[in-house]
Amino acid sequence: MINMLSRLLLVVALLGFACSQTIVEELALDSDYISFAQLVGATNLASTLVGDGPFTVLAPNNDAILNGLTGQLILDKIADGSLEQILLDHVVDGKVMSNDLSEGQEITTKSGMKLTVSISDGVVTFTGPHNSAKVVKPDVVGSNGVFHGIDTVLTTSSSSKIMIGGAIASAVAGFALL
Repeated sequence: MINMLSRLLLVVALLGFACSQTIVEELALDSDYISFAQLVGATNLASTLVGDGPFTVLAPNNDAILNGLTGQLILDKIADGSLEQILLDHVVDGKVMSNDLSEGQEITTKSGMKLTVSISDGVVTFTGPHNSAKVVKPDVVGSNGVFHGIDTVLTTSSSSKIMIGGAIASAVAGFALL
């Protein structure tokens, strides 16, 4: 009985520890999502996402960032403040777990972009006005919400391929695209 109680207390402690990080901290600790975390850190959105929330973040993984974002234009996006708007395409108010989603459900991001949910063979896909993103890592819970890793940068326009690359390294201290 004591051994079982000890194990239960250990599980509770581990669960409590796992949820003590904010979404931004969870993203920064996950090597597959560090690029998105660094982009968030380059904007005022970081101060929002460490707040109480709850928030749901659809976080493009490093490969999605590398494939969807290339070169000099990112510096312009940082300078004119539009990078934050692009990142808001990936944030939803409330804590939405993958099992809360249903086929055909529509969710609205903080930027106002509408995404439609589809579920096929257990894989969730978010479809926006110009592209779709599959969830590749669901339900990473933080103290102020959850993030779902996705395989594509969601865009509000067909021409909003953002540029990122070596140039951002000089613009954002400590940035390293992995």
